[in-house]
Amino acid sequence: MEWVHRWRAMGVDCSVVCPIPLDALWIEASVAAYEQCFSRFRADSELRTLSRRGHGRVSADLQQLLLAALDIAQWSTGMVVPHLGAALEAIGYDRTYAAIAPNPAPIDVPLLPDWRAIRVRGREVTLPAGTQLDLNGVAKGWIAQRLAERCATPRVLVEIGGEVATIAPSDDPWCVAIDHPRADEPLAYVSLAIGTVATSSVCERRWQRGGGMVHHLVDPRTALPAVTDVATATVIASEGVYAEAAAKVCILLGAEHGIAWLNERALPGLIYTADQQVLTTPYLTAYLWEYDK
Repeated sequence: MEWVHRWRAMGVDCSVVCPIPLDALWIEASVAAYEQCFSRFRADSELRTLSRRGHGRVSADLQQLLLAALDIAQWSTGMVVPHLGAALEAIGYDRTYAAIAPNPAPIDVPLLPDWRAIRVRGREVTLPAGTQLDLNGVAKGWIAQRLAERCATPRVLVEIGGEVATIAPSDDPWCVAIDHPRADEPLAYVSLAIGTVATSSVCERRWQRGGGMVHHLVDPRTALPAVTDVATATVIASEGVYAEAAAKVCILLGAEHGIAWLNERALPGLIYTADQQVLTTPYLTAYLWEYDK
């Protein structure tokens, strides 16, 4: 029998699963502290304060996440970047998703500064003029993995809004379901001991803006929601920031190029397309759950 704790934070469903009970209040407080640091929706968050001022000394957590985000931007060749705050606000994502209302006004596409001009020297950060940070491209995976590590137990699973981090003995891994966006039966089950699995989707966070439907995954090449034939993408990686970013890259590139991109990097992944095809990389095979274990 597993101990399971579920709650809401950062606008998403969160859960921790462990063989033994953990301190639920500490778990929620830990994620709440990360949210206060990284939130784009809280005027007093450390992230928003830095964006307003354009420079300043930041906490160790914000420094580490910002460095991770810049590393991901380089690794993804500018596909997953940390400065899309203005673009997200322009499409109406200037508040938590539940509070977004339909808006017929056309989208005023912003001119984005160059993310490569962001400077992090120790804990001193300088942003190019006009930068509005948004670290959600890497934050949930980073938080899930840090929380799993901080639980200090040999077996734990943490999920933060579809980003999963696991710790378990190699001979007793977790079985993680890859949810189907349109059916109750999962697309697949994967076996994961120590690692992360992330899913990105355009099926859920959608709203009306400018006479059409938009979603929350912005393409930095256009500063507009990605036009894609991918419904969901799931990627396994040793680090949560890479799994989360790679899943987003698949959506931005589209199914054919997304699978090719994963294969070039030997990443286990699965893409479910808008026309209901399931595409996988050969590296996923080693992780598929064996039911006769």
